[in-house]
Amino acid sequence: MEHSWPVMHLSSVDSTNNFILRLIDTGQATHEMVVNARFQNQGRGQESNTWESDPCQNLTFSLLLKPEYLKPSAMFYLNQAISLAIIDYLEDNQIFARIKWPNDILVGCKKIAGILIENSFLGDKYQYAVIGIGLNVNQEFFSDLQHKAISMKNLLGRDTNLDIALHRLLNAIHQRLKYLKRGDYSSIYEDYKKHLHLYQHWATY
Repeated sequence: MEHSWPVMHLSSVDSTNNFILRLIDTGQATHEMVVNARFQNQGRGQESNTWESDPCQNLTFSLLLKPEYLKPSAMFYLNQAISLAIIDYLEDNQIFARIKWPNDILVGCKKIAGILIENSFLGDKYQYAVIGIGLNVNQEFFSDLQHKAISMKNLLGRDTNLDIALHRLLNAIHQRLKYLKRGDYSSIYEDYKKHLHLYQHWATY
């Protein structure tokens, strides 16, 4: 079964997460949706880090969810499900990646994707989650991040259609969210552990 989220396409925006948060603040985001941008000039990562992405080369999008089926205490399972969905999509393309806790997806020791989730709660109710995802798709060079970043094109040696990639990644997210909707947290957690980078190994970052 495929996802049914409406997708808004933008040529350029400061940040897709910021764009959705503005829609929420002005009462224009009344349903779950996706905002996809060909270019973000202020793309954000975890802890005020920035996300480098050349125009029209990568996936930079945000998904607005209203996960009423989740309690705030279970919010980390949402992060796990999204991480696994990216892993699923990459594996469908014969790219085998690992999860670097809490928000990075690595191939070897190089970053291919990142996640930024911004949550809102009202008491014990989950109001919304804005899930920002950046996936390096067709970009070949990453300036001073060259030794830290990698793309699908670097690995596959060919371009990937961004619209098809977005659709398939959203389908992968839709499939992983089904686990959360039926309360199957243990399956998500066990699969997440299997894909953790350096799981049960000492590491210095």
